Amino acid sequence: MYGVPQDVEWSFLVDRELEQVCIGLYDLILNFHNGVSISVTSSCTTRIAGSAAAWSAGATQGAEGVLLLLRRKATSVSTTDRSLTLKFEGGDSWTAYDNDERYESFTVTSPNGLIVV
Repeated sequence: MYGVPQDVEWSFLVDRELEQVCIGLYDLILNFHNGVSISVTSSCTTRIAGSAAAWSAGATQGAEGVLLLLRRKATSVSTTDRSLTLKFEGGDSWTAYDNDERYESFTVTSPNGLIVV
């Protein structure tokens, strides 16, 4: 809805271990070490060993791929105006998309507060 802010220093996500994944019908939540979390209410894609699994709010499939990222640390983060991508140990990645023009697509709880996209 708002676009991914380019003035945020996203490096706080690097070296964070993914500790918990919560999957609901309309949201997907990634909880990292020390209280950092990402809550998606639009769509995301997990890429594991070259295969991609996509999830979107309301879907009953596609989120299971993110479970393979549990206990791994994010090694880098990149953004575009409409996406946030985390690379993880082992080279796999996860991307959240800002693709809903009417509602927030995802939120990030950071050490400095809430970031709404």
